[in-house]
Amino acid sequence: MAPTENRGYPLPDEAKTVKEEFETLANFTLPMIDLDMQSLFTAIGGKAAFDHEHGIGDIAGLSSALQGFMPNSTTFALTDLTDVDGAAEAPNGYVLIKTAGRWLAQAAAAALGAHGHAIDQVSGLVAALNSKADLASAVLFDRAQELSTAQKNRAKANMGVTDPTPGDITADALAPAIVGATNKATPVNADMLGIVDSAADGLLKKLTWANLKATLKAYFDGVYSAVGHSHAFADLSGKPNTRAGYGITDAAPIPASSSYPVGSVVMALLPTAGGSTISVANGGTTSGANLRALMFAQIISGEGVAGPAVTSRSSAVLPGTWRNISGQTLNTGSGDGTSWSPGGIWVRTA
Repeated sequence: MAPTENRGYPLPDEAKTVKEEFETLANFTLPMIDLDMQSLFTAIGGKAAFDHEHGIGDIAGLSSALQGFMPNSTTFALTDLTDVDGAAEAPNGYVLIKTAGRWLAQAAAAALGAHGHAIDQVSGLVAALNSKADLASAVLFDRAQELSTAQKNRAKANMGVTDPTPGDITADALAPAIVGATNKATPVNADMLGIVDSAADGLLKKLTWANLKATLKAYFDGVYSAVGHSHAFADLSGKPNTRAGYGITDAAPIPASSSYPVGSVVMALLPTAGGSTISVANGGTTSGANLRALMFAQIISGEGVAGPAVTSRSSAVLPGTWRNISGQTLNTGSGDGTSWSPGGIWVRTA
């Protein structure tokens, strides 16, 4: 009996009788097909329909992700942009000019800079010039020295000339104009200052407040340190080498011998008694009677562990038992019985 190729179902066998084939079909083939079909329906039942949908709340993390985005109806003003300066304070007619990587609100004339036009490109200029008297027959009031300033101004008023040309502006006219102008307490980047250009024959030029600040910053950055800067201690010069030099006037000396509890750590000296050698290995212990604590002044003056012998027999002995933690064997050698030789660092153990 041969099975099917994929699922191994028993196939009819020509050598068997109908009864035998029926038993095979009932006992083997149909149960196997039934089991496979049940497994298939079970698997399909756990799947979603091909054209199914999901609500936003059914998708994990989608609501949180959407909350990080702004609505598509959101609008912005120029003042909301981080690379635009002076937009809020700019009067009508100002335009944005890109300079030094930022957008600056400026007057259109300032933005255009020096440029020229043909006469016929200026609306009404030809007709206006034709209505004027010929230059050769006209009197230049500003050049007529026999006329007073009042007479010149009256003549200009009679001719309808209200603004003098740039070459005719004098200190007498400019100073009153400045004094009579409206006060502005806090300048913004787009505001203009008048300067005399020494590199261009002393011509009158204008300078924005933004460019003035940038120029001053570049200059002072090379002269002064930034606010809040710091120095490494090693870079400081003239450092004092005494406590008083640092303003320390109340440093306490090493306490009396009765004030050394167990666990105290001190720098102390070992004695040379009658020429004999007192030696304590690293980790070894000795009685406090064999030690004298060094004072702070002795330590900083070089009379500590690595310094010469210190005559200090009059110092009070240390109480208890002390362990050598200096990292080396301390051997005072021989002496005259009156000196205290270098003796390392000790901790009281009992």
